[in-house]
Amino acid sequence: MANLWKSAKNAWSLLLSLQRFILIIITQPHRYTTPLSLTSISPPSTDLTQCLSHLTFSLHSSLPAGQHFCQSCFCCGIQLTVIWLLIMSVQFCLALLALSSLTAASDPGCEELLKILEDRSKLHGKWIYYAGVSATEGINYLKSIQSSWIELSPIPDSDDMTLRYGDKMDGKCVYGSVNATFSGNSTAVTFYYNSTTHEHVGKHLVTCPDCILWTDNSVGSGETKRGRNIYIFTKSGTLDASQLEVFKKQAQCLDFPTDIHFGENKDLCPDEKEAATDVTKENQ
Repeated sequence: MANLWKSAKNAWSLLLSLQRFILIIITQPHRYTTPLSLTSISPPSTDLTQCLSHLTFSLHSSLPAGQHFCQSCFCCGIQLTVIWLLIMSVQFCLALLALSSLTAASDPGCEELLKILEDRSKLHGKWIYYAGVSATEGINYLKSIQSSWIELSPIPDSDDMTLRYGDKMDGKCVYGSVNATFSGNSTAVTFYYNSTTHEHVGKHLVTCPDCILWTDNSVGSGETKRGRNIYIFTKSGTLDASQLEVFKKQAQCLDFPTDIHFGENKDLCPDEKEAATDVTKENQ
């Protein structure tokens, strides 16, 4: 926002400076050029071809002082001098320049979109899977997930976290709990299912409020299956259209395909921990 405001101020300052210079030319023409005057007004024309034929523009020194380029006609109701046209041209060009600067400033590049999340406390809590993309055959596994939630909790006296999850696949709920190990900007999580280990090593990126964005490289069954994935989770399980567009741009910056898988947010697996807590309260 600061860069956007600065670009607008610079463009406006340049416009005012050029206008002051041009006004000096008009009010003190003897300093810069020969005086300008208007030609006699000719009767308005209703013939567009004739009107356009009167429009001439030349800055050759052979033109008499005060030569005007525009005759009176229906397409040019008022007499314009070359200098006045220059003022309008400058304003128009600077307006386009300012607009392009503002547009560029409001459209962040990949460097801005792929910033690493440094505050890990923002990861704490329960999250609902909203969308994901896989660059490999892992998309088939991703599409088998109907819904998913995760919960990240800090481990006392450690930089690592506990990750609990509940995935609904083929109408069945699969639960698990693993450790998420942090090392610098890298995060490693190893899942165990179908008698196979699946190691995911990746990083969390800065994203929208009440969202977490995770991108990783995964290895399954040793070195036989490799994958590259990106997921976005939200607190509510929903995402605004503008935030979804940002996610798509982030995936594009990382060269992911455009085939996005969306999870369900209404058919979640019940949280066994929450259910156990509710039963305990009822028994008291």
